[in-house]
Amino acid sequence: MALILPPSFADRMRTLLYNEFEAFSNTLLQQKSATAVRLNPNKPIQQGIFETAQPVPWYALGRLLENRPVFAADPLWHCGAYYVQEPSSMFVAEAVKQCCNLEKPATALDMCAAPGGKTTLLAATLHPESLLIANEVIKTRIPALLENVQKWGAANIWVTNNDPEDFKHFGNFFDLVLTDAPCSGEGLFRKNPEAVNEWSEQTVQLCSARQRRILAHAAGLVKPGGILLYSTCTFAPEENEQNVAWISDNADFTPLRLQIQPQWGITETISKTDKGQTVYGYRFYPHKTPGEGFFIACLRKKSVVPSAENNVLPASGKKTLHQPFSPVGKHEVAMLGKWLTNPTEFNFFTKNQTDVFAVPAAHAHLLPAFAARLIVKSAGIEMGTIKGKDFIPAPALALSNTVPPPVPKLQLTPEQATAYLKKENFELPYPPGLMGWALVVYQHLPLGWVKIMPGRWNNYYPLEWRQRK
Repeated sequence: MALILPPSFADRMRTLLYNEFEAFSNTLLQQKSATAVRLNPNKPIQQGIFETAQPVPWYALGRLLENRPVFAADPLWHCGAYYVQEPSSMFVAEAVKQCCNLEKPATALDMCAAPGGKTTLLAATLHPESLLIANEVIKTRIPALLENVQKWGAANIWVTNNDPEDFKHFGNFFDLVLTDAPCSGEGLFRKNPEAVNEWSEQTVQLCSARQRRILAHAAGLVKPGGILLYSTCTFAPEENEQNVAWISDNADFTPLRLQIQPQWGITETISKTDKGQTVYGYRFYPHKTPGEGFFIACLRKKSVVPSAENNVLPASGKKTLHQPFSPVGKHEVAMLGKWLTNPTEFNFFTKNQTDVFAVPAAHAHLLPAFAARLIVKSAGIEMGTIKGKDFIPAPALALSNTVPPPVPKLQLTPEQATAYLKKENFELPYPPGLMGWALVVYQHLPLGWVKIMPGRWNNYYPLEWRQRK
């Protein structure tokens, strides 16, 4: 069905774009959306894959594809070798590089994280010893966030399921807070025509008010001198520059100007706040840049002297009685250590006395305070479960790039990998005498677990992740 722009939206865009409106509307109405992937730097793939793809101008690991393949049919996608993402959204990494010190670990929060694109982008950009909290308020979006984070394989991501207000107890704790706020979706009209039917000027105003609520909570979490990134996938000034001006004046932030290469095609906007500060915004229009509509602004918190309440993690609170994480015993530590290449770099916790997580030691002391106040769905690497003397490894452990060489690895062909992902029966060759757990890999990248028993083997790929027929 042909895309028809709402008349009031078209009028608003004419005001914004003037003589560029025709090129903008023709792009939306006549050209297909761009398809791009972002490569995982910790899971390199063989040469030749994406070889003919053009690079995303502002992100070295981004690739623009001529056609959109069926990604779910590619075992490499299931391995976490790449993530399918809008090329405009990848600019978040460039903003972080320009605004943050990447030479040292940071504490970072992705406030509105699902489905995980910007979370995994931050994980690939920040110092590897950083702590990254991926929060999502909508419970039904948590499974997709968990799956994408686990497939990406980073050990320093914690996933939480909370309203932004729930973080208020942590004060100025974070060096970086990314708020990719829910918006009216104007930038996605071409990709998601249903957004056109849901759009109205009233929706724009409602989204703007909701974004200000989220921004107010996010702003309070940034350390003095820290960075607040604000982004949307809409064009409305009420949701973009006007919100940046509002938070700048009301929460003591200074908008930052980024260095933009002319060939990128990004539009810089410059405006003033009520208090006279200069606001810099960066707009991605589909007739000028590859990808859909996007907006981002970067702000630095002014270096005020923190109060006694700031930077103090709470030791107790209203959710203390629902504290699901506890350290494992010495016997369990010895058992779990055999499943990691570098076990001394982790502390081990059980969640609800069943699931085991490996948390980087540098952040482990923070977990009790976070779990006391927040709903922590996952922290670090989900290792698996301990049942008596047996350990059942989790899919996240297989995908974490931390499984040591002694664990047997079985290479799969493309046909075998597809059958494995579909949980179909197939002939799995393995050395004589091999028993127990083995890691199946595709093109040397981990895919999942099998358990080999006398005369048979079991496929432990998660049923909810399986490749549909």
